[in-house]
Amino acid sequence: SLLNLGISYGSQGRMEEALQRLEDGLEMTRRIHPERHSSEGKFLEAIGNIYLKQGKRDEALAMYKKAVRIIRKTLGPASVEMGEVLVDMSRLLMDQGKYEEALHHYEELLVILRGAHGE
Repeated sequence: SLLNLGISYGSQGRMEEALQRLEDGLEMTRRIHPERHSSEGKFLEAIGNIYLKQGKRDEALAMYKKAVRIIRKTLGPASVEMGEVLVDMSRLLMDQGKYEEALHHYEELLVILRGAHGE
């Protein structure tokens, strides 16, 4: 899939190719699912990860926030996918010194983890 291909290119340091594949996949997903689909959130998260590797922190954060909104809407606030994006976003917020916002998202993540493990 374009998502896996984009992630693979990113892992190899081929950032422009990674972004192109991810943006193509995002566009395709939006065309196929105009009412939103969880895969749109995964593409946005992956694009955010590429931006972060490129040092584009503000752009990465914007992608993570979009991914959170879409995943929350399509899969619910307690999904594993939501947890994955929250981890990425919280780490970035911590690096930016936005501790209160990061803490809020880590607390959301804790609720997800407790639900997943039946605590």
